[in-house]
Amino acid sequence: MSVMKTTRDVKGVGLSIPRPDGPDKVTGKVQYVADITPRGLLHAKLLRSPHAHAKIVKIDLSKARALPGVRAVLAAADIPELKRKPASRSHAVLAFDRVVFAGQPVAAVAADEPAIAEEALDLIEVQYDVLPAAVDPLQSMKPGAPRVADMGTEADLSEALAHSAVTMAKGEAPTTKAVNVSQTAQVKRGDVAKGFAESDIMLEHTYRVPMVHQGYL
Repeated sequence: MSVMKTTRDVKGVGLSIPRPDGPDKVTGKVQYVADITPRGLLHAKLLRSPHAHAKIVKIDLSKARALPGVRAVLAAADIPELKRKPASRSHAVLAFDRVVFAGQPVAAVAADEPAIAEEALDLIEVQYDVLPAAVDPLQSMKPGAPRVADMGTEADLSEALAHSAVTMAKGEAPTTKAVNVSQTAQVKRGDVAKGFAESDIMLEHTYRVPMVHQGYL
């Protein structure tokens, strides 16, 4: 009888370590979460705003609610627990009277089948009054630029503070005076003017990259 080796037993390379879960996976015996269908399972879909900034003039859910197989169709007004001015964007489950980013959910559907839920989304009628949006970072910091809205309160700093990795210079504090600026950081290190003066060559260029986020392993 052979004893299965584990990673703790291996002291070098070239040894084959069988995976205990391998045979069941390659033969299709493993049941994944997507394969589990508990009794009474419903499928939910969200209707999202196609606009970055718009006033919701009217939402008509009647046709979606009448579709056979649909169990519930909800807008923000149907959920008393929702707040009109949430603490952050992550708490903005459904928009009330205004959407403030493209893709913000405005209605939710629960149905017996995913296809029915998708069909119900198409039956929801939303009338928008499109408003000016701030989409360019440089233009958005100029006076008179449309405000990046967070339901009408002060700028939402929660995500900026949670992800900030910039060290402030000693004795200085961030400012939020400019429009649409939620956080300002200043870093001072060394003698920059002296460094420029002693440089053989200086290159200046502007780089623009999309939003990035680390991928957790």
